[in-house]
Amino acid sequence: MPNLGQYNQDEDIFYKMRQSISGRLSRTIDVVEPQSQKNINQHRPTLIYLLIGLLSLIFLGAFLLMLPVSSQSGNATDFITALYTSTSAVCVTGLVVVDTGTYWSGFGQFIIFTLFQLGGLGFMTSATLIIAIFLGKNISLSERLRFRKANLQGAGLDATTGRMGKFELRSLILNVVKLTLFIEFVGIFCILLIQYFGGQNLSIDFIWRTVFTSVSAFTNAGFDIEGNFQSLIGLQSEPFILIILAILVLFGATGYSIWIDILYKKKWHNFMVDTKIVLASSFSFIVLGAVALLISEYSSGVLSTMSNVQAIFISIINSIFVRTAGFSIIEYNQVPDQLLFLFSGLMFIGGASGSCAGGIKLTTFIILGYAIIASARGQDYINVNRTEIPWRFVHQGLSIALLSVGLVFVTIFILSSTLEANFMHIVFEAISAFSTNGTTTGITRSLNAVGEITSIFTMFIGRIGPLTLALILAERFERKQVMRYPEGEIAIG
Repeated sequence: MPNLGQYNQDEDIFYKMRQSISGRLSRTIDVVEPQSQKNINQHRPTLIYLLIGLLSLIFLGAFLLMLPVSSQSGNATDFITALYTSTSAVCVTGLVVVDTGTYWSGFGQFIIFTLFQLGGLGFMTSATLIIAIFLGKNISLSERLRFRKANLQGAGLDATTGRMGKFELRSLILNVVKLTLFIEFVGIFCILLIQYFGGQNLSIDFIWRTVFTSVSAFTNAGFDIEGNFQSLIGLQSEPFILIILAILVLFGATGYSIWIDILYKKKWHNFMVDTKIVLASSFSFIVLGAVALLISEYSSGVLSTMSNVQAIFISIINSIFVRTAGFSIIEYNQVPDQLLFLFSGLMFIGGASGSCAGGIKLTTFIILGYAIIASARGQDYINVNRTEIPWRFVHQGLSIALLSVGLVFVTIFILSSTLEANFMHIVFEAISAFSTNGTTTGITRSLNAVGEITSIFTMFIGRIGPLTLALILAERFERKQVMRYPEGEIAIG
């Protein structure tokens, strides 16, 4: 078990940078500084490295999956199938055009496992750093007078600029990796322990399936090697395993900064505002999804053959899985369209910022909701848990949400033009690809080449899009406008 005391420094970094400090990209005083644009440009290579790293990993994975040794048949796999699988793994989506358990050999499964482990871990560390560096804030002139030099250095920040040093950044990355691997190990160990005392023969194949599925759960990848596109439906009668996998999914969908905040603050009133938003909204959406499934399917649907306790349990676990993970414990092609529509909305929202989950993110959705309420009340400010949220975050969130809707709309249009299927199933598939969720009604393996390429682009853009856009918008909104035009009035509504 890692020494949890070492994460105290990271907690201080997040707390001071995101609660007390104003933003790394912003200027420390309200004047135009000649070097500000230069400093912004210096940060752009970080984003470029992230994109190049993901693309390189995707194409390397596709090349390895094309090798004859990667398939059980011993034949080479075509490029599009290998590229689709590799993209889905790196982007921790879980959509597949061939069955992972029966098509790929042990070597191929190991490649897929490595891809979604690196993809999930890499994205979490990158997102955590961007949150800490780019979406954090510089110390203003008044704040410099408020905090003493010793306090800033104790938080891992430079006493003059309030920025994290290279040592602190390396330490932060290392702690994210260590804590991630520790959580995955605990999950794997607990499942093996339960199965051992349950009389299960712990063969090499069973241990491999446990490791594969557990890491897939934490990274919210949704890959499984159970075979025949059944996902985790065969585990409906294994409640303890499902509970552990659900816990791993929740850990992966919250993110490092939330873990640290909960670990050290412990009490609700001490949590950061985004921690409160993530916890409250996650619980609300889990309850919403579970209740909706239970009401819709209990009497005459996919839950009708289950006992009362099992139906409630499966509804809760499914609500956790369908929002971010992509595992299936019910037959989604048997679910009515109105329920698929609700699940599509939950997938579109996704998980927490800086986590393995996709979507537009919980904080984006909730802040936009608060902005609507504030506008309806005629308020000039947004108050969330006694914290005022600057309007620039609303502008960023609105841009992310609208561009995401546009991407999903284009994907739905192309897929519906190239695929004969229930329209709601196509909508569900498109949103699942964008949100890197991976839940499907089964139409993925019916996609033609155009549909597969479209889904590949959607998964990739959906994976890096919100984070990239948030970074770009953070730069834009921090720039001082040299010239402003006269105000004009237009008709709205």
